[in-house]
Order: sequence, then C-alpha cells, then structure tokens
Amino acid sequence: MWLLSLVFLLAVLILLSLAHTREVIENRRRFAFYLETGSGVRKAQGGDTSILSSRTVQLCVATGAPPTPWIPSREDRQAVTAIERYFARAIPNPTREGRPFVEETLGHGGPQLELYVPIVSSRTPVAVLARNWDPAVKALVSNLLFAGTVEGRLSDIVQKLGFEQTGGRPDGSVTVFRNVRGFVRQRAG
Repeated sequence: MWLLSLVFLLAVLILLSLAHTREVIENRRRFAFYLETGSGVRKAQGGDTSILSSRTVQLCVATGAPPTPWIPSREDRQAVTAIERYFARAIPNPTREGRPFVEETLGHGGPQLELYVPIVSSRTPVAVLARNWDPAVKALVSNLLFAGTVEGRLSDIVQKLGFEQTGGRPDGSVTVFRNVRGFVRQRAG
C-alpha cells in the first residue's frame, strides 16, 4: 500500500515539474510573441528590432506626435544604466561576456535602449526602453518593458527612477512601466 502511495506521489511530482517547465516555456513564447506583434522587441531576419510597429508610429504621428526620431532623453539613459547596475550587483559574474550591458538599437520611432543580462538570456533583452506618443497628455513618454514580473528591490529602483507600472500581461510574462516625471518638458509644440 505504501509503495503504491509512493509511486503515486512521484508521478504527481513529475507531472508538476513538467507543468512548471511547460509554463516557463509558454511564458517565454508569449513574451516572444508579444515582442513580435509590434508591442515589443522583434529580432527578425531583416534586422528589425523595433519595440513599436511601423503602423503604430504612423498612427501616432497622424494623431499629433512630433516627427521621428523620438530620441531617448538623458534621464532615460541614466535609468537604464541604473537598472543595468542593479543586475550587475544582483547577479555577479566574473567573466566579461556574462555581465549585463545596454545596446542602443534603431526602432521605427527612433533609438531605443535594450538591456541584456546574458546569464538570464543572451538572445532577448530583459528590458527595453523607448519613447512613445501618449495622446491623452499629448507628450512623448518613456516606456520600459520588462520580460517577466518586476518585484522587490528592482520594483523600488524603477519607481525611484520615476516609472510607474501601467500594464503588462496577466500571466506576468511582460510588465510595462511608463515614466511619470517631466511631462511639461516633454510636451510637443
């Protein structure tokens, strides 16, 4: 009887492990899909890495956004550098190839900043910062997308940098933050 219980318990543990592995793979697939649909970073064969689709940028310009390129501000660069330093301290790595780094890429809206943490993922960025038009406040705002949920110390750092969580996926595969500081300076003419 106890042998049957032990086998049953092992079977349940194996199924839970497989379900967790599938969930992790599904979250990565959802993040990749989210990035490919124009709401995130896309690494296509043509070298397209835009966080915003071309259509989205065209609609923004048609609704009053200033012409592209929408250049990240000095504060945006400092914010991404602060997040990069957080990952460098949180995940120490003695090799140069494993250290976090920021790469500036060109999107449809202009330059965007991608944060890579090679220990987490060497192919997709952990976070992407790009400027986007907000028609409600008629200003360019900085959006910061994270792969996964943002909690604890990282959440505190992001909030101190002036970003607040504005969305994401219910399953936690993507978290979106928007810069809430400096709308007066960012307003379009």
